[in-house]
Amino acid sequence: TGSATQEMVSLFPVLPGSTFSSSALVGGITSVLLPSVMGLSDTAAVSVHPLTVVGLTGLLVNALNFMPVGRIDGGRASTCVLGRPSATIIGSVILLLQALSGLAGDSPIQLFWGITILCFQRSQEIPCNDEVTELDDGRVALFGVLLVLTMLCLFPVPSEIFAAGTPDPFRL
Repeated sequence: TGSATQEMVSLFPVLPGSTFSSSALVGGITSVLLPSVMGLSDTAAVSVHPLTVVGLTGLLVNALNFMPVGRIDGGRASTCVLGRPSATIIGSVILLLQALSGLAGDSPIQLFWGITILCFQRSQEIPCNDEVTELDDGRVALFGVLLVLTMLCLFPVPSEIFAAGTPDPFRL
């Protein structure tokens, strides 16, 4: 938005400042790319390029899809890496945590996604042809990295961490 004219900026979508500190990953990216935005109040209006909205939406949707629950991508990956019994237990715990987060927190997204999974994705996964052969270490490591990125996208970070005058936790 730096090279956009004032007329063009008035057409850009406006997001609340709290959007940029809503998760650890988004907050970290914003503190590196737009440090001036991190000091704004949660209710401050920030004009952003439309592709920023698309990117934030993509991060959220992909992170929700990779949660290790049910028959979504994360559930299938956890079944592959951890085995069917462990993936079922982890999926149940995640659904319970989603319900608690949705009921006790500010954002209803977790509750909505948990209800969607329960309604449409709760049936058992179709068995694979080969559930005996173990995955190589590279694929297990990739699963771990993707799971950490998912948690960084979904776990909220208190806005006080990014308040003006506090040291930036993402700057080295």
